[in-house]
Amino acid sequence: MRRLITLVGLIAFVAAACGGTSPSPSAATITTHVTFDGQQCKYDGPATVPDGTKLVFVFEDTPAAVADSTAKGAVTIGSDLVVIETTPGTTWDTVEASLPAPAGTKGTWSAPAWAVDRAAYGIGPSAKVMMTATGPAYYIACHEYWDKAWGTTYAAYPATLIQVEGG
Repeated sequence: MRRLITLVGLIAFVAAACGGTSPSPSAATITTHVTFDGQQCKYDGPATVPDGTKLVFVFEDTPAAVADSTAKGAVTIGSDLVVIETTPGTTWDTVEASLPAPAGTKGTWSAPAWAVDRAAYGIGPSAKVMMTATGPAYYIACHEYWDKAWGTTYAAYPATLIQVEGG
């Protein structure tokens, strides 16, 4: 009987070693940088990330962005970093077709059909937005003078669309 218990224990040990589940490693953290110079929103980071990646967006207004927003009469100096999850199937062409053109056009921007949520955004002159990439893609932009009381974007400057592999 003792041999049988030892044999069963050994088989269970070998089975666990060969095909058992092991704890999955923690998701990678990727730090990206977004800079706004008053005319262009620049994203420095990967175009595609794996599902579950922890993303840190570090945002910086340049002195030119602060001067530009002040010259336009902005109540808030500088700009905001905007990170919006998109619906499945959203492409850069879909995003561009829904934005005021050209970039920087003053006006109201109502939520487009591809936007899942506008909850994640940072406020300049420097900010960090941290999130876990679980959606299909994320739109990254700089918005000059985001009037939270009225919901009016002074000017939108799109940067990129980050795709999520497996999202």
